[in-house]
Amino acid sequence: MSKWMKNKEDLFKEFKEEKNSEKENTGGLQRNDIVWKTPEKGTADKPNIYQLRLLMDPIDKFYKTYHYHMYYSNSAGKWIFVLCPKTFDFGAYCPFCAVVSKLYLGTGEDKKTAYNFKRKVKHCCNAYVVKDFRDSDKIEEEKSTGKVLVYEFPGKVESKIKQEMNDSEYGAGMSLFDPGKDGFDFILKVGATKPIQDDGPNKGKSFPDYGDSKFANKPTSIVDSDEVIIKLMSDRHDLTDYIDTMKRDDSVMVDLLKKEMLYELIKEEYEARIGIKTISERSSKKIHKGSNDAVLEECPPKGEPVDNKDAKEYKAEDLEEAALLAELENI
Repeated sequence: MSKWMKNKEDLFKEFKEEKNSEKENTGGLQRNDIVWKTPEKGTADKPNIYQLRLLMDPIDKFYKTYHYHMYYSNSAGKWIFVLCPKTFDFGAYCPFCAVVSKLYLGTGEDKKTAYNFKRKVKHCCNAYVVKDFRDSDKIEEEKSTGKVLVYEFPGKVESKIKQEMNDSEYGAGMSLFDPGKDGFDFILKVGATKPIQDDGPNKGKSFPDYGDSKFANKPTSIVDSDEVIIKLMSDRHDLTDYIDTMKRDDSVMVDLLKKEMLYELIKEEYEARIGIKTISERSSKKIHKGSNDAVLEECPPKGEPVDNKDAKEYKAEDLEEAALLAELENI
C-alpha cells in the first residue's frame, strides 16, 4: 500500500459498510414497487371501479400533499416531472413558479405556455388494495390486490375524503383509516367527462370523473386475522421519505428551464438570489463603502408569483392523469 493510502483503513472500512448498507436498503426498489398504478378511467356511462382501504403511514400521517410541475418538453419529447419547493415551504422560491408568473403577464401565447408549466397539486397516502380489476390477467407477483401501496390522488378525491372526515354527524371520521373491523373501504369509481368542445388548450380531451366515488356503507376488516393486519401495517411507506425522493436541486430545475428556452425570463432574479453575479452586474444591489473590498447587501427577495386574472382562463384542476403520470411510473 502506497503512502497515499496510509492510515486510511478505517475510513475505507466505514465507507465500504456505508455503500453495502445502501445496496441492502434499496434492494433495487423502483417507483413501480411502491406506488399503485394510476387508476384507468372508464366511460361516462360505465366507470371503472376499484376498492381500497386508506391507512396512516408509519409515523401517523394520514395523508400528505405535494406540489409539482409536470409539463410536456418539446426538447426532450416526453413528460417531465419536477417537485415544487413549495411542497415544503410555500414561501420558498421555485424557478418554475417564477417562470410561470412571468409568462402569465405576457401575450396569449405566453399564457398558453404558462399553462403547460403551471404548478399542480397532488395528495398521497398508504392504501391497502382490496380490489383492482386490472389484476385479472396478471401473474401473482405483478398484482396490486392484497398489497399496501402509495396511492396518489387528485383534489376531487381529496374532497371526498375531507367531506367524510369532517361530517361529524354522518361521516366515518378517523375510521376511514382503520384497518380493523371498524374501518370503511373507499370505493373509487373513475368515469370520464365529456370531451371539451371549446378552443382552449384542452379541446377534445376527456378527464377522469370521480364524482360517484364513495366510502362503503358498512365497516369491515381488511383481513380476518390480527396477525396479518400487523404484517400489512409493517408494509406501509413513510410518506415524508417518499416525497423526499422526488426532490430536485435548483440547479437541475434551472437546467430544465434552459432546455425549454425559458431561463432568461428569471435569470437576473435567480442569479441575484444565489449571489453569482459580478459586481458590475449587480446594479440593483447596495454597495457599502468603508473597506478595501465592496460588501454587497442582497436585495430583498422579489414577491412570490401569484396567478392573475388571465391565468384563470387556463386553470384546469383535473389533468389527464394517465398521460401526465406515464413518465413518473418509469422513474
